[in-house]
Amino acid sequence: MKRLKYIFLVMMISMSNMLVGQIVYECDFEDATERSEWKLNEGPRADLCKNTWNMGQSGNFTKDGEWGLFISNDKENAVYSSQYSENVVAYRTLTLPEGDYVLFFNWRGKAMASSADGVWVCNVPDSVSPYTSRTLRAGFVDKYRLDTVMNSSNIWVQHKVEFHSDGNPFKLTFVWTNSANSVSMPPSGCVDNIIIIPKADLCAGPYGFSKKMKGTTMQVSWKGDAEWYDAMVFDYNANEWHYFPRLTVTRLDIDGLSEGVAQVFVRSHCGDGFSQYELYTPFYFLPGKC
Repeated sequence: MKRLKYIFLVMMISMSNMLVGQIVYECDFEDATERSEWKLNEGPRADLCKNTWNMGQSGNFTKDGEWGLFISNDKENAVYSSQYSENVVAYRTLTLPEGDYVLFFNWRGKAMASSADGVWVCNVPDSVSPYTSRTLRAGFVDKYRLDTVMNSSNIWVQHKVEFHSDGNPFKLTFVWTNSANSVSMPPSGCVDNIIIIPKADLCAGPYGFSKKMKGTTMQVSWKGDAEWYDAMVFDYNANEWHYFPRLTVTRLDIDGLSEGVAQVFVRSHCGDGFSQYELYTPFYFLPGKC
């Protein structure tokens, strides 16, 4: 059974059954057949690397799930070695109709930002072989990366990036890089809950968040003109989430939070499309005082 810790965002993502008509690819690594489609740690000298991509609980961020991608030096825990510079690859070959798309996924990974250690996501042509090697960062990473390196987060967050498909097969590739001059700072890179939708179905997200107390009720408000919203609140002290689907107003009244840190995520819906989950800055909740 998956831990409830930090699953507030994943719970929203796993509610995507409401949106299946718009999702062109989805992977939470819970299906054995889909897991077998992913190629991990390939390369002629991959055996020299201390760190490898693995699949299992340490990379899991799906409610009641058991599987996700994670970097490990012991194949069980999200920890890594910085003894050598390494470039470690996991990829899945996909084919999408020509067009523009939005890729969402959850990730975490502390790493050493000053050394550009962390996770990269790349769109690699099928004719190119992304490879695992004992190098700081292979050339294909800079050539085909979709965004900058992801690091400095020891909690799960959601990432969104846009890309274009020319209709030909490509390799959706996640690369872990670390420098021999860096300091190991766990957790290592983890990836879960991958979703791809057409860009045309992307909504504008909520913005302008604010909060106030109304008695013992915490009220969080935002701005936006979506048809409706999904919201999720995570109560760190109680280690539990609260889900609020299909809100038709731009506010959320939250009762029953325990004293301590809480986080709120909200997603817009417009027609059959949706936005990424926007995070309202974590806040400390003190009943009666906010």
